[in-house]
Amino acid sequence: MSESTWTIENGQVLVQTPMTKTLIGLLFNAEAEKIAKEALRTHNTGMLKLTLLPGDAAVKKAKKARPARTGSVQAKAMDHPLVQQAQSLFHAEIRNVTDLRKND
Repeated sequence: MSESTWTIENGQVLVQTPMTKTLIGLLFNAEAEKIAKEALRTHNTGMLKLTLLPGDAAVKKAKKARPARTGSVQAKAMDHPLVQQAQSLFHAEIRNVTDLRKND
């Protein structure tokens, strides 16, 4: 919600979220809606209707990662057994690799 754009129009609080419609349905359940309505009433805006809008359908999909260069730090990290196990268990991806080796 912190990454969302909030506007007030025609008696509605419009929240443009980066989430998909399906994800909004899963996360914004009856309990969350109750909390949101209570927050609106607390701030004397109980007459406003809260509307969550899904993210833009034209959002670019994440680029496929390029294969790591042979011998690079990223290649070594990707070949490590613990990293491979974590990737398979959690369907994880490697986004950043930081080389913490000391250069002598």
